[in-house]
Amino acid sequence: MSGESSVEFLMSYQSQMSAQFTGFETFVGVINGLRGTVTFQHKGKFENGVASSDFESIKDSATGELTGKTLQGSFKSGESGKADYTLEVTDVETVNS
Repeated sequence: MSGESSVEFLMSYQSQMSAQFTGFETFVGVINGLRGTVTFQHKGKFENGVASSDFESIKDSATGELTGKTLQGSFKSGESGKADYTLEVTDVETVNS
């Protein structure tokens, strides 16, 4: 996965160290050798200095070689701000079978 993204999060804080968030991220680049654009919907939390989120591509948002793919994954980011991502790419036909 390489490219650029822009993201907007809406956060609800339960305390200074705890929050729930949702958001949208638009990614432009290459995922598993496939070039295109895709928009993800995030659902996550922030606890004890760690942000984590599960996310999934919005139906029909993918373009280019990502068209017809469902993408889902997660990330975890510590105090350094660096995020570790996992991502799974599936053909829509496989998901709907």
